[in-house]
Amino acid sequence: MNAQNRMPPWAKILLCSVAILAVLAAAYFMTPSAPELPAEPSVPATSRIEKEEIVCEEGTCILAVRCDTALNNFDKLDPAKRDILPADGVIFATKKVSFVTGESVFDLLKREMKTAKIPLEFTPGVGKTGAYIEGIANLYEFDCGALSGWEYRVNGVFPSGGSNSVPVQTGDKIEWLYSCDLGRDIGDN
Repeated sequence: MNAQNRMPPWAKILLCSVAILAVLAAAYFMTPSAPELPAEPSVPATSRIEKEEIVCEEGTCILAVRCDTALNNFDKLDPAKRDILPADGVIFATKKVSFVTGESVFDLLKREMKTAKIPLEFTPGVGKTGAYIEGIANLYEFDCGALSGWEYRVNGVFPSGGSNSVPVQTGDKIEWLYSCDLGRDIGDN
């Protein structure tokens, strides 16, 4: 009688498992590996991918979000919203922010509100219709009357297209303003 016949069944299973693991380990360590590539250099503010000719440049612009007009029309404001308005009308103080070439005014707002933990609610849009801003900091369209809602201007001009179709440019001053009168009270005639 040999030694294997005297082994209990659990020992035979253990011996077979060890043998299988040894074969798998040998196969793994004997497989040639790909040569190691040199470490990637750090990417500067401007980076180029030669094959595709894609250029990503960073820039800075100014962003502000205000609701002064809601304070000026306190009598029209939904009573449930009166306690949430900042006393000075500033939701996001005028600040220099960075952007990457190709970002839209909407992309910038969405990113900065998320970073600042300011609630932003919107309906996505496509092309010139753009994303529709329903509310910022829990101040929504119609909270200050039937003609109220959010508008934006870039360098003092109210663009005709949606905010996701307007690219951000270096040096832009982007303002999101709450209007209580279809923009007439914030200079959009």
